[in-house]
Order: sequence, then C-alpha cells, then structure tokens
Amino acid sequence: MKEENLCQAFSDALLCKIEDIDTEDWENPQLCSDYMKDIYQYLRQLEVVAATSCLSQKVLSQGKWNLKQQYYTGYIESEVMRYMAKNIGRVNKNVTRFTTIKNKYTSSKLLKISTIPQLNSKAIQELASPLLGQS
Repeated sequence: MKEENLCQAFSDALLCKIEDIDTEDWENPQLCSDYMKDIYQYLRQLEVVAATSCLSQKVLSQGKWNLKQQYYTGYIESEVMRYMAKNIGRVNKNVTRFTTIKNKYTSSKLLKISTIPQLNSKAIQELASPLLGQS
C-alpha cells in the first residue's frame, strides 16, 4: 500500500481493496445498491474517524476513552487513532501534501488550533511510533 493511502482513514484504506459486489444489483430496488456508497461514506464519517474525539481526549489530557464511549462508537483506542497521530506528525514535519490544512488552521479566525503545543506532544509521538517503525 502506498504511503499516501495510509493517510486516509483506516476503513477507507481497507475498502479500496474490496470489490463492489453491488454493481450487478442496481435494478433490484429491494437491495438498495444505489445507497451502499452513501452508507459506507456515513460509516467513514463516524469513524473519523470517533477517532478524533478519542485522540483529542488523550492529547488534551481529558481522561481516557471509557467503556461507554467504546460501546456507543464501536471503537476502541486502537489503530485508527494511531494513523491520525502519524498524519499529525507528518504534517508537523512538513513531509506530506496536507500542510495546507495545517496552514489554514493557523489563522486567528479558526482559533489557531493547528499551533497548539499538544499536537507536537509526546502522546502524539508515542501513538504514531509503531507505524513509523520506532519503539
């Protein structure tokens, strides 16, 4: 898998390998094949990638991802959050094409959120380290 694909949400990277089995069912209205892409897009938004909430809690020292959050989102503190941390680290080092997003959020209009020190914290580095081959 290409490095840029790893910057996508975890499910997005997995779904790109899956054959679209609904293409032959487009004429059958009971199978709702027309809606499948919308459903998967919605699920991807939920993943956001729950992961952003979990990562924010960890980085801002607002407690751990608890069992209730895990139950309602269906996500544990796992790989999804690690990929986000890796992407944040890459953006901070300017080694990705997504630096435009960081620059956008340096404006005072957007509360300079991309400049907070927590985005360069040890927590982010530790989360990303397994994906970067560090220990």
